[in-house]
Amino acid sequence: MFDTKMKAGKKLLVPFVTVGYPTLDATPAIVRALEKAGADAIELGIPFSDPLADGPVIQRASQRALENGVTLASALELAGRLERSVPLFVMGYVNPIERFGVERFADSCARARIAGAIVPDLPLDEAGELRAAFAARDLHWVPLAAPTTPDERLARLGEAATAFLYCVSVAGTTGGRELPKDLEKFLARTRRATKRPRLVGFGISDAATAKRAAKAADGVIVGSALLDRIAAAKDPADAARRFLEPLREAL
Repeated sequence: MFDTKMKAGKKLLVPFVTVGYPTLDATPAIVRALEKAGADAIELGIPFSDPLADGPVIQRASQRALENGVTLASALELAGRLERSVPLFVMGYVNPIERFGVERFADSCARARIAGAIVPDLPLDEAGELRAAFAARDLHWVPLAAPTTPDERLARLGEAATAFLYCVSVAGTTGGRELPKDLEKFLARTRRATKRPRLVGFGISDAATAKRAAKAADGVIVGSALLDRIAAAKDPADAARRFLEPLREAL
């Protein structure tokens, strides 16, 4: 699906939402709204008590979801019930996955019709077991690359990417911010490293930042700014749709 859109000259738009935020009942409606607003895939955040790659917005969303009773098992079970017309990826941390069991995690993702997983604190050198379990079930492990990643390691990450390469715009945590001036140089290096789509995350906050990042990449991932909009809304699903539509139009 990504390849078809890229060949047609379209940029990919992938929103991130935390499962069970702001309430358990809100997630299905938010996912449907994001699909209608033009999402090409949706990233479902699995809440964790120590989300080291995430800034304060996603930290708060994760804490609220934990308070709402969301676990890795229940998040995947909910994901399996979601009606969807686009791929779903899960983003979670390695501690709950190890506790849950890698094989069990892969089986649960397959049953939930998850396309793949992003595990920001699981480096390539230690991801062999999860990658093998996912590959055996035709699922994708999504590697992350940062501006500080050396060319040799970037090439290894690019080769390991089967769905897309997650390009972290800054050496920092998630959240809206001014994109770095040398972002395009970093994205040029990622283009030489992989044939798969390159999606830019961390710092995408509005239509302008999405448009700039997508010019040098194949698409963007947006999370904190979307969750901020959802948090302040009486109707989270409608807020999600209203937030995403201008980004879709800008790409």
